[in-house]
Amino acid sequence: MICAWYGSAIVQESKDHVFPRGLGGKLDADLWVYDCERCRASISKAEDEVVHRSHLSVYRFARGLRPRHPRRPSSGLIESRISLVKNPTTNRYAVFSLRTGTSHPRILPALEVNLASGGLYFHGSGPEDAQMLINNIRLRLGQQPDTSGQIGEITLCPLDEFLPDIAQDPDFNPRIYLSVREQLEVCARNPEEGLATIRTVTYLVSTDALASYESSGWQTWQMPGSTPHTIVFEHDGQLFDRVVLKIACGLVGAYLRVNASSALHLPTAQQAIRGDSEPPPGVVIALSGVTQKERQLPAQLIAVVGVKAGRLIGLVGLYGEWYASDLGTPPDLHKLPKIIGAMCQVTENREQRWLSMEEAEGFMRAYEQGDLGVPFQSEADSPAIAEQ
Repeated sequence: MICAWYGSAIVQESKDHVFPRGLGGKLDADLWVYDCERCRASISKAEDEVVHRSHLSVYRFARGLRPRHPRRPSSGLIESRISLVKNPTTNRYAVFSLRTGTSHPRILPALEVNLASGGLYFHGSGPEDAQMLINNIRLRLGQQPDTSGQIGEITLCPLDEFLPDIAQDPDFNPRIYLSVREQLEVCARNPEEGLATIRTVTYLVSTDALASYESSGWQTWQMPGSTPHTIVFEHDGQLFDRVVLKIACGLVGAYLRVNASSALHLPTAQQAIRGDSEPPPGVVIALSGVTQKERQLPAQLIAVVGVKAGRLIGLVGLYGEWYASDLGTPPDLHKLPKIIGAMCQVTENREQRWLSMEEAEGFMRAYEQGDLGVPFQSEADSPAIAEQ
């Protein structure tokens, strides 16, 4: 057994999905490659970034994919930069979270502060959420300061930067809340408002001024189903590109393993995939094609790799969004057909299969004609990888 990414022999069998499991991929249809423990750990980090912190995670929620570990509260969490919803009944904003396998968002524990009037408003699933938030704040305030006099850091989400429309809404008030990872964060219009919120909350908690609020009545409001929810994602683009490269190269590696008993040899791409180097600039490009909704296609994961001008061009479709990559030229190019492809239908059963040559050629033709976006214009214009 040879690790597809390092090219070294491995003792204990381990298989890596061509399509990431978190996006709906399976080990069916021989769409997998061998990997070593080191590469598995590095690639898992990149896939976690895409699966949990990129916009693609919303598709996972919409398709009802179950968490890998349903009994583990952190499994299946979607970690957006900020997620806000305005209740049309109360005109108040709430911070919410999503978890795959569930049908409804969860309102996160938060304390909303009206800095002008001094009004306070707790958010959450119930009074226990308010108590949990207060306990976390007390715990933070009780920590010993470091050599600089600080007792810790709190992440700020500035709406002026991420959601300027909401920042201009007078109904929005800043708040401190517990993130999906139960870390204290502040959502405010700008750093100045965020700092004022922290100072106000610190005073209220340290003087036990919130005791009366802890035992106050709790009202439950129903959120109408058509209420708009706003989600902002912030992810590492290089980790995203690594996953795109991994899908395309994994398709080639799976084909060579099954049909040619040969190992993958695309050194520059493999180095980037396993995290030993950054993906070369421009080697992965997002195609500005029509959306999945406009195509009226079901949710699919698609990978196509074809030979163009002596180089391997990879196409990766993730829930209707397309990415192209230049994989370089392997020494055993003659062992590959003109084009190969595979897809995973992200349905309840997650059906996965190899594409026929006609199907794969159809996607490549759409790419070359610009139906999926702007293709590499020529070999000279292609962000080619220089193989060693």
